[in-house]
Amino acid sequence: LCGVVWYDLRVGITRNRSVYVLLCMTFVLLAIFANSALQSADVPLALSWTDYALYASRGTPIPMAGQPKVTFPMDWLLPQVVLALLVAGSTSVDAGGYGVQVLYRAQSRASWWSAMWICTVLTVLSSYAIAAITWLAACWGLGNGQLALQPEVQATISGLDFADMTGGAIAGLLVLPVLTSLAISTIQMTLSLLIRPLIGILVVIGY
Repeated sequence: LCGVVWYDLRVGITRNRSVYVLLCMTFVLLAIFANSALQSADVPLALSWTDYALYASRGTPIPMAGQPKVTFPMDWLLPQVVLALLVAGSTSVDAGGYGVQVLYRAQSRASWWSAMWICTVLTVLSSYAIAAITWLAACWGLGNGQLALQPEVQATISGLDFADMTGGAIAGLLVLPVLTSLAISTIQMTLSLLIRPLIGILVVIGY
């Protein structure tokens, strides 16, 4: 099982290098969006690391006065689309020409699925690790160099009141997007192995 996981990771990283670059650029773009939202509100504050993280994982923001009720959740959706490309690239290796050899090395379909799921989990975690590093760089380069949440910043850029939230509640808000990505990527991976990678990515992006 470890050999199959290592094989999938090595081939997946090699095939997806350009997608990882695109993912990093996406998180940089979200950091720029967060700073633009704060500057447009004319607030003399700088963002912390947690401010960047919450902004990028907030999903559909609360509509401001005079804005439409439905807001496209671009901030969280853009990285998910790139993540779907990463998962599709990894599963296409197993579901494609190498599938028979990988299945033979895994010795059973259950082991094959388990190995691919471990690779999917590591792919999701690595994408959020890239996000964390990007936000840290933005925090030191464009923000205030702090990690702690600033409620007044979140009230400005997202319309949410974090003044009375505990540290555990904020940590839960940061973990929830990761768990959601894991669930969606697992569904995509399963569909890719059972049917084909194209169907898996179309179902996930459509959802």
